[in-house]
Amino acid sequence: MNPRDDDVVVTGAGVVMPGSNDRATFWRRLAGQSSQITVESFENGRRYPLGRCRPNGLTGSLNAGVQDRFERLPRDIQLYAESLAGALEDAGLARQDVIGERAGIYSGSSRGPFLYWDGSYRDRLRREDDLTFGVPGQASAFGALLTGVTGPVHTFSNSCCSGAVAMDFASSDLLRDRVDIALVSGHEATLCARFFSGFREAGILAVPTPEPARLYRVYHQPSGVVFAEAAITLVCERRSTAVARGARILGTFGGYAYGNHALHPTNVDPSTDRPYELVQQLFRQLGIGPSDVGFVIGHGNGVPASDLAELTWMRRVFGDGVADVPLFSVKPVVGHSIGASSTASFLASLQIAAAGHVPRLTNLDPGADDEFNFGGMDIPRANWKVGLSVSYGIGGHHAMMAVLRPDGELEHD
Repeated sequence: MNPRDDDVVVTGAGVVMPGSNDRATFWRRLAGQSSQITVESFENGRRYPLGRCRPNGLTGSLNAGVQDRFERLPRDIQLYAESLAGALEDAGLARQDVIGERAGIYSGSSRGPFLYWDGSYRDRLRREDDLTFGVPGQASAFGALLTGVTGPVHTFSNSCCSGAVAMDFASSDLLRDRVDIALVSGHEATLCARFFSGFREAGILAVPTPEPARLYRVYHQPSGVVFAEAAITLVCERRSTAVARGARILGTFGGYAYGNHALHPTNVDPSTDRPYELVQQLFRQLGIGPSDVGFVIGHGNGVPASDLAELTWMRRVFGDGVADVPLFSVKPVVGHSIGASSTASFLASLQIAAAGHVPRLTNLDPGADDEFNFGGMDIPRANWKVGLSVSYGIGGHHAMMAVLRPDGELEHD
């Protein structure tokens, strides 16, 4: 697929994830099967496996004049702001480069200020902070304040597909010349006893073990889900804009398909008809077929019904060639960050495409590859054209994003 001037490309990534505060470290964690899952005790006395970030704070040109305010922010906004600053720095941009209406902010978050209303921060804030920090969408609003962006400032809440939906709207605005730079994020911070309790009652949480780094398993003997906090921001531009300013290109967004199965508020579609239809829709959009797919980054969350549904649509789409398409998930390494998870998966797809290598799925037992290919190899198909990243979400959401095969001008580290 030949490069075009109006391709949407990614030129920077800001990463705040468990064990990773930049994209290079994130890649090393994935490639080294280095799980960052730990176990913590909460105020109700229960212990939960989870993925917790270790943020560094604001850096670069966004830091001036806001550090005192930054210290008072709820954790979800702190993580988001740090990823935003990191993305601009990684893209070689400063605040003055995005001030004004030709830049936009596209934020995806499933639960917004969950920790704030849980009480984790309100005891140390003023009453008027209920208005400032307790309203959904305030992370993107604070992002506008930090950056000076006066173009579109959006928040999308589509459960685990939130970041993917943000990417679609951002690419649409870029292609319609509404903006020149799009700051696309997925972020979430929900690690508290109240959040875990509902999922524990549903019986889908992973159980703590003496070796936390080994406990999160997906697809093969799934363990149950391990939740995490995270924030990832991607700087997106039209290829012509990126090339004109001499930007390093990390990868190319190929396309997107989204739909709802409209069957049940929490259950996945056991027939897999909807995800199958969406993959076919994306194939038609790109003019490709199953044999053009080099790899798939799945939702892979460790919930047996969800993982089984993914394996089923993989069989339906790829048939006898399913073993030629490595299937990977980032979650055994960094946990399931809900609204940030689709952005994390898309970043991983960019990195896999650039490296030409699919890491081995973390925490697999011997013999797991009887039918499916769980990576640990260079992309098998010599003439592959796209990689896919897939997200499911509570509420019937399904999202598919494609990354194009590199065209020779990419850098990877």
